[in-house]
Amino acid sequence: PTLKFEGEIIGLPLQTPFVDVRTIGSGGGSIAYIDQGGLLQVGPESAGADPGPACYGAGGEQPTVTDAAFYLGMLGPGQLASGLSLDRTRAETAIATVAGRLGQSVEATSSGILSIAAAKMSNAIREITVEQGHDPREFSLLAYGGAGPLMGVLMANELSIGHIIVPPYAGNFSAWGMLGADLTLTKGQTKIVALSEASIAEANTILADLFAGIERTAGGHSTGEEIVKHVHLEMRYRGQEHSLDVPVRSQGGRIVEDIASIAASFQTAYKSAFGVELTDPIEISAVRARYMRPLPKRVSKPRPPGNGQDIDEQAGVAHRCYSFKQAAMVDCRIVERDRLSPQSRHRGPAIVLEPTATTYVDVDYEFHVDENGLMHLVKTEED
Repeated sequence: PTLKFEGEIIGLPLQTPFVDVRTIGSGGGSIAYIDQGGLLQVGPESAGADPGPACYGAGGEQPTVTDAAFYLGMLGPGQLASGLSLDRTRAETAIATVAGRLGQSVEATSSGILSIAAAKMSNAIREITVEQGHDPREFSLLAYGGAGPLMGVLMANELSIGHIIVPPYAGNFSAWGMLGADLTLTKGQTKIVALSEASIAEANTILADLFAGIERTAGGHSTGEEIVKHVHLEMRYRGQEHSLDVPVRSQGGRIVEDIASIAASFQTAYKSAFGVELTDPIEISAVRARYMRPLPKRVSKPRPPGNGQDIDEQAGVAHRCYSFKQAAMVDCRIVERDRLSPQSRHRGPAIVLEPTATTYVDVDYEFHVDENGLMHLVKTEED
């Protein structure tokens, strides 16, 4: 993943290598309430796991995102892991306390709760895309975690993204990624100097010391291990306070890219981030060395479909779920993910169940599983 070297946590500046992860107070346990202005709000206060959402039947009485999703049929019959059975009556009772104050039906209020939660999640994505010069419409949305696939369609609609990918074992996707992450060590040194042939030569001298220090920290490496060395330069236009991290071509930990190409890479990154390109002199503000020791790659193929049977032929369960496209409850299929055949494409609405996650598919989406077990949700053209 791309590392950042400058950011902030709860308003305090942070200058250390980190993966740019944004968190928001809008999860399954986020509580819906009416604020002082009479408007519906969701989070950041949460019911947590204990007592949890009202539909858990564990003592929670306040309406949550999970209660709204279950009431709208988005969680299927509500039979979750560990034998937990959700209670729709409790969910309705909790949501009704808010709906009554709004003068709205429980259905409309539940839809509003989900829409507000999706908007908050989408705003977090805008911070790392639009605000950094990237158009989210050019990307696919990777929906993982227990509730990511549940909210994927709503978030994709907010961001005008037409393609959603749900990986196998979606609920354990983060843990799987942590187990396979390569060992990475970084070191940096501040060096404010104009971009020139002389400064690149000086940067290479600094890099030799940085990589030597990293190797001492790492304690060397075994024969046959492939060590990868990356070089980054923090760069900015002269007179600016903040810098951009720019990867540069290197060989054996030494910069081999020419000055013109390095300057062009910085200018491209600057225009992407800020929308303009300046003609001011460019300077280096820091030199960074990144040392990676790849771990053995784990390859896991998901279970193939049990019999390749088309879901239209499966014995379905009668179910109703809410369509945000049609703003109404509609007939909906409940589908077991491990029975989806890679050769078949299907149309929503559907609720796709698997042990670690639930995927909601609205009426204007098609879905299928590819040969690698990835599930794709693709927005269809308007009728």
